Amino acid sequence: MPDSPTGTTTPRRLACVCIPALALQLLLREHPSWRTCPVVVLDREVATGRVLAANRAALRERIQIGMRYATASTLASGLRAAVCPPELLVQAQESILQALLTCSPRVEAHPSTPGLFWLDPQGLCKLFGSLDNWSGKILDSLRLALNLPELTCSVVVGFTRHATRVLASCGRFSRAIWILNTPAEERAATATVALDDLDFPRKLRRGLGMLGVHTLGGFLRLPPAELSKRFGREAAQLHAHYRGATYQPLQPTIPEPPLAVSLEIDPPDDHRQRLLFVAKGALHALMGQIVARSQKLESLTVGFELDHLSRDEAVTTTLEPAEPTCDSMQVLELLRLRLDQIELPAAVAHLRLQATATLPDAAQVGLLDTPPKRDPRAAGLALARLRALFGDTSITRASLTPGHLPEASFQWEPITTVVAPKVSQYPANNPYEQGLPMVREVFARPLPLPPRPAPNTGLWSLPASTNPKDKRSPVTVRRLYGPFEISGGWWAREVSRSYYYALMANDELRWIYYDSQRDRWFWHGRVD
Repeated sequence: MPDSPTGTTTPRRLACVCIPALALQLLLREHPSWRTCPVVVLDREVATGRVLAANRAALRERIQIGMRYATASTLASGLRAAVCPPELLVQAQESILQALLTCSPRVEAHPSTPGLFWLDPQGLCKLFGSLDNWSGKILDSLRLALNLPELTCSVVVGFTRHATRVLASCGRFSRAIWILNTPAEERAATATVALDDLDFPRKLRRGLGMLGVHTLGGFLRLPPAELSKRFGREAAQLHAHYRGATYQPLQPTIPEPPLAVSLEIDPPDDHRQRLLFVAKGALHALMGQIVARSQKLESLTVGFELDHLSRDEAVTTTLEPAEPTCDSMQVLELLRLRLDQIELPAAVAHLRLQATATLPDAAQVGLLDTPPKRDPRAAGLALARLRALFGDTSITRASLTPGHLPEASFQWEPITTVVAPKVSQYPANNPYEQGLPMVREVFARPLPLPPRPAPNTGLWSLPASTNPKDKRSPVTVRRLYGPFEISGGWWAREVSRSYYYALMANDELRWIYYDSQRDRWFWHGRVD
């Protein structure tokens, strides 16, 4: 029965690491105040979303896996529910893998179950002293990597793939570390596992229950031929899997070495041109590694370790080209611009370049490329140069937000690529040229205006521009269009404004308003 190749005399050890309900544990890490409440993980944030995982408080309220959220919320008052972001789960899976690779060079991740891994413990007893110490090191590494001091995890060291997984994922045993000394001990432990704790189909479990078979040991004692005839092919496959009829060797994940190049600068130097010349050779070597993987550079992190200073005091900067590229000269130009802005308090003794690479998209490897009328790549290169010169947050654009007041209806967000504007059919808001929507230039702070004269007492003159030093004579108001009322703000500060379009004597159209709370007029923007 041992899950090992034919002819193997000494059973080979295999360890299984299982972090049950990884998504649930990650959510509790993000929301520590939820630990005392019933919590469930949903597949979708809708009333019909299904429960994927539940903590003990939720299970005590009779909430079951697969139940609809609408039903679960009626069973537990104060139920907390959320969807675990896929990027958070992928990041945690990568952190777990990196932590396990520090404990064993051969680690295999389950393809469809997050938090389930197999490790090869061969030869590590001499390094860690015993399998118990090695298993304890695994738990410590995982708690540190996931930042979860109360991590629930099981490490089972046995001999077969299926047995270690069953014992590690079955919560009934509740052992953080379990070392099985012989294959016979492993078989005896797995024989007591209830079929309800395994991923057996419900129809098969019901049929086996009618025969009095409720444990894995009783299931494995059934004759395979009779089992296939009575319960079908799926039952026969499960029987072959759990009795270890087929051998599946460990398929470890082989991590790719980091894309990095390091150079010692002897003697240390702080001359920008000479540093750029050194970085040029390192960058060419780094690009060679990226091209060998059929990838393109996505971002470059440059670290300058300074003379007589620790590594923690190194000056680090990150560059991002307009799009993934293999053009080292383009990246070198960005580095030259960034070097002009970096303060180096001491000479550089060590230079390190580390790249993040990605696979090129289909457009980058196409044979037939028709150049567009407008070249967005050239615009992206210009933005990349500006970011390298003035910082990563120097290029922004306005995006709409659901704000009540005009000044709160948009925000500035950084951009990395140029996107062509989309023409939409907005309703016309032009008071004297129907069919043409107007574009407003909203000031960051509304500018106070002189009071409006009483009717039939004179013309209303407003400043010629927003610059207080402008010596031009004021411009009179020819006509007002409005009012357009905006009121509210009772939840914070009462707001009551009457907006007008002011057509000036020079045909300029301004956007002004009267604030009844402050009894004053303000200039809020222009209209083109």
